[in-house]
Amino acid sequence: MRSPRRYRTALYALAALLLALLLLELVGFVGVEILAAVKPDLFYVPSVVGRQDYERYLAERDPVLGWPRAGRSGGDSCDAVGSRVVPAFPDPQRSAARVSLYGDSMTESLEVGDVDAWGNQLALLLGERVANFGVAGYGTDQAYLRFLANQQDAAPIVFLNHFSDDAMRNVGQWRYLLSISDASRLGLKPRFAVDGTALTRIPLPTWSYDEYVACSHDPAACLTNEYFLPDDGRSGVQTMRFPYVLTLLGTLRNTMIRSKLRHEPRHLDFYRRDHPSDAERVTHYILRDFVAAARARGKVPVVTIIPDGKDLEYFRAHGAWSYQPLLDDLGADGIAVLDFGPGILARLGDRSPCAIINRCYDHFNAEGYRILAQLAYEYLTARGLVAGGAPLRN
Repeated sequence: MRSPRRYRTALYALAALLLALLLLELVGFVGVEILAAVKPDLFYVPSVVGRQDYERYLAERDPVLGWPRAGRSGGDSCDAVGSRVVPAFPDPQRSAARVSLYGDSMTESLEVGDVDAWGNQLALLLGERVANFGVAGYGTDQAYLRFLANQQDAAPIVFLNHFSDDAMRNVGQWRYLLSISDASRLGLKPRFAVDGTALTRIPLPTWSYDEYVACSHDPAACLTNEYFLPDDGRSGVQTMRFPYVLTLLGTLRNTMIRSKLRHEPRHLDFYRRDHPSDAERVTHYILRDFVAAARARGKVPVVTIIPDGKDLEYFRAHGAWSYQPLLDDLGADGIAVLDFGPGILARLGDRSPCAIINRCYDHFNAEGYRILAQLAYEYLTARGLVAGGAPLRN
């Protein structure tokens, strides 16, 4: 028979263990709440819009590209052909475009006015119109699809600008899983996957409202081609749930946390050829197929890569670009690439990337976009694609 003392000792030990577990779970809960407040993208929190807002989104979105709404191509921010307004040549009907640009916010030139957008700055250098079809939030895939759809684009030279972080966007279909925000809750998009040596197009999801709500609570059930699914262990994105201590420990697998701890661009691993997302190969084939499509339309294609601030810092520290495998694979295909990285570093000299990039790791400022325009102009003139005439004045 167990003695009362031994019984009490066992109870005390059990109580101490339960208290320790409770305290550990409390630490986990507090840690998760703090991380979620500082970096909400680490966790997936189901959040839906109302039925009326969702049905309005379905009616207004681009039926092929998804966000943004089709109406974005009109209004004061865009001209009659859907380009961002080009102050140097504001009327597309009177000034034929020599060059057209496709890409994301780094092409659209977010955070500066129309005059300082690098498409307009390039137009000033060329003395000819440059149509800017960049759209904030796009992946390389959407930019490519917009080019394919824009049959009225008659510019003889066409740029597809790949922003380094877009490798991650290229393997997702729901922006909310990659970038938690109210606006991204309706950020659905198509994407491409690779089948052998060919791209296959996965169309834009067309959910009913009830399906949208159900998918919000269980994304894996309806997004079979999404890399950033919560709780599947690949990207490290998790829902906030009990036991919170395990949720907290699980953040160490998160792409953004790992890259932060290693002082690397968050997209660096996505350029590994063996990465489970297959992002490098998908991006490579999108750019490859763009070149073929542009040539088939009688255009001169220009593939570029725009680095972010982390890429520039990483090169200074390691002497290598995070996206080097993509450069190598495109080179093996015989595709010339305008990599803006070396030219930006040359112009920076000893200065920090923060001198030309807002908040160090966001969009370029006016000087940064002007550098992109200058580098693009030098690339075009060096290859004899445009005449190096006297540039226009601002």
